[in-house]
Amino acid sequence: MAERPSLRTIILWMRRPIYVAVLFTIIVFVLLFIDDNLNLWKGLVSKNFELGLLLLEIVWGFALVPAFFWAILKWASTTHLMTDTQFIFSRGILNRKKFVVNYEHIQNINVERSFFLIILGLSTVRVETAGVRAGESELEVEGLAAGEAEKLVRGLSNMAEAAKAKAGGKVQVNVSSGTGASNELENLRGEVKRLSAELEEMKDALKYEKGKRS
Repeated sequence: MAERPSLRTIILWMRRPIYVAVLFTIIVFVLLFIDDNLNLWKGLVSKNFELGLLLLEIVWGFALVPAFFWAILKWASTTHLMTDTQFIFSRGILNRKKFVVNYEHIQNINVERSFFLIILGLSTVRVETAGVRAGESELEVEGLAAGEAEKLVRGLSNMAEAAKAKAGGKVQVNVSSGTGASNELENLRGEVKRLSAELEEMKDALKYEKGKRS
């Protein structure tokens, strides 16, 4: 039986319209604050406060209502299914797409939990297959609850290991939290070490030059 993402994924897919609506709300209230306290526009904005509220209602309505129904349709049309030989992932509303992956072709299974996903208690499972460059996912199953993600990873790993057992292959499973910040931190640490080494070399060179002059 095909399974769908968690219903909380609807909130995940609505985050951009929410950002737009919140940003517009902040702009309106900042303009009201400036007009009330600095009299920059001579009270023109304050006099039209009701118009501002109407604009907010329109923006929130046009930003969130269509996005909400679109997210529901997207949720209803996104499914994944594990058969005895293949993993089938389907998505798309107007442009329907189906991804079929044979278990023996699975190379890596990555579980990603970015900040927003952690807040919602969700995970994204990325499946890389043979012929895909490292870091590029053949497909991603987004918006899975923690238990569902673990179940899917365990099932895919077991099926892939069984399919690869004859060939002596191995499936790699990675769990990461964040969006690459740890890599950036490691790069920064490496750069600091390199600069420290260069400073030490310059210090030794200056000492050597000072010793020659004396």
